[in-house]
Amino acid sequence: MNSYIRDEHLKERPNFRYKKVNIIMGANATGKTSFGQMLMSVFNFIHKKETAYLINRICDVKKEANFSIDFVMNRFTLYSMQIIIHPVNDDDYTENNIEVKIDKIKINKNDSYESCKKRMESKNNLSEYTANYVEELDKLSRLSWLFVSPEKEEKFNFSKTVSADCILFLIVSMLLSDEFLGYSQKYEVPQQLLYISYFP
Repeated sequence: MNSYIRDEHLKERPNFRYKKVNIIMGANATGKTSFGQMLMSVFNFIHKKETAYLINRICDVKKEANFSIDFVMNRFTLYSMQIIIHPVNDDDYTENNIEVKIDKIKINKNDSYESCKKRMESKNNLSEYTANYVEELDKLSRLSWLFVSPEKEEKFNFSKTVSADCILFLIVSMLLSDEFLGYSQKYEVPQQLLYISYFP
């Protein structure tokens, strides 16, 4: 895949490839930070099961909002989560406005992401949407991620004289080095890091 990063696949599943490091770059005011904050809101909703993380990101409450996300947990299980947030008129959102469904499938030894997804979609017993999102999210164990944005720099003790490009290089370098293990323990960062972005 023309990558400098070793072993960008699930352990013992060489065909199931993914990107260990994702860097989003672009000009000012093109939505990089907004996109990153939306991702954080999704992960926080999954982890804390609080609808405010989602509904506070919706601009037009009179239109339906929805998203889907696929991820791997429990080592060899692919999960697919889909969420619909139904529109409201003059009222505020309630828990009944949000419906969630989660499907999962085992990742076989020779599976790729594409083959797993195709097999999942061909299942006859796919789950149904439910308004009981807490019970549905309880099916998941804890997700791990790291998101770095300018307002979070202080936590990482970066010098004020260090440029954005240098900060990005330092983060990526730590990910690719053995020293990141100690760094992750110091700052309580998950060791198996699947996503990282910096938005200068």
